Amino acid sequence: MCRVRYVLAWIGLAALSIYVLACRPSFSPDGRRILLPAVDPGSSQLCVLLYDIAEGRLEPVYVESIVEDQQDGIYWPAVGWTPAGDHGVIVQQTNDGLMKVTVLPLVAGKPLRVFHVPVKDDSDDGMNLVNAPVIHGAWLFFGGAHVTRLNLATGETSEHTVPDLESVWPLQQHGRLFYLGQRKEKGAEAGRLDPASLSAEPLFTLDESLSSDMGPFVAFTGDGTGLAIAPKVQDGQKIVFLRRGQPEREVAVGSPERPLRVGNLIWAKDERSLLAAGFRDAPQEQAGEAASGAKGGVRMVLLEIPDDGGPIRETALLDTSGEFEDDAWPLFQQIALSPDGGTVATMGRIFGEEDAPPSDRALYLVDLKTAERRAKKVVIPLLREQLLGGAK
Repeated sequence: MCRVRYVLAWIGLAALSIYVLACRPSFSPDGRRILLPAVDPGSSQLCVLLYDIAEGRLEPVYVESIVEDQQDGIYWPAVGWTPAGDHGVIVQQTNDGLMKVTVLPLVAGKPLRVFHVPVKDDSDDGMNLVNAPVIHGAWLFFGGAHVTRLNLATGETSEHTVPDLESVWPLQQHGRLFYLGQRKEKGAEAGRLDPASLSAEPLFTLDESLSSDMGPFVAFTGDGTGLAIAPKVQDGQKIVFLRRGQPEREVAVGSPERPLRVGNLIWAKDERSLLAAGFRDAPQEQAGEAASGAKGGVRMVLLEIPDDGGPIRETALLDTSGEFEDDAWPLFQQIALSPDGGTVATMGRIFGEEDAPPSDRALYLVDLKTAERRAKKVVIPLLREQLLGGAK
């Protein structure tokens, strides 16, 4: 059986010299499968892979060919699922400012659909791709100067401006729709977004110390009464916990002596702790202790930060080459949590040559149900190897 289900038209992309696993993997609604995006410059292919957890089977399900020396877009795909789990959703930003949405059938007998959606986003920072695709019911939501909504079945779109907000970014968390908005005046706000009317209900007001350079990394509790934020700071990373009706609380997770960058945040299933991606320098004498076993200059860790102020647990995930000061780490290497809350997934990213160690190209699954936080590593062959039968 042919593993590649769809090979699409050529797209433009500047020359790539690395194999990149971009952004975050995405669990299916039943937690049995994972979609993960990848770029393989050796075969000039950008693709999405499907991993069956129980069977341990990895297969490419979507491929696009890359054309070099054309105008840049942000072509790495962000991936998600429709609520029924029968389609994958692939989001890319083209070089003409459109958001390209591919609705990819993962069961037989259904057509592939492609939509191009104009989104008014003057920030040009890829925020609609840094976050996981925001899918609620039949709709996919984009942020920017307006909230843009796309019906994934019909292609119908609509726009809505939120009063007093210069920009607004929808977020899908706990099966609910939230938002983060930058006010026209100083500061920002966060709250609920009604998926039908697109009206906003502010829950938190954020001053400039929290809203400046905050990026997309916020996590709401399921009922919306709590919010965790990882603001960008110069003198040591911190997590800020906000609870409605309670004083603000800060937790230091980095220091000038032992710096750490925090990536995306996810509340654990029981909401007693916050899960966070973290990045540290990986000294050469320590490299290889992480799950990847690879030598490198940056170590990705999983942080478990108790809500009651208890000690933070840190699990080393992978080491890779690159510079700790690179601001891209938190954006490109994110964590995802399975629907049952028992497994964290992330992927390796290489800042190096095409012939970097194959073991660096991998999906990592961390079992939160084991006391030792056992990590499973799934090495991902280059696409050209998979097309020749390299993925079993």
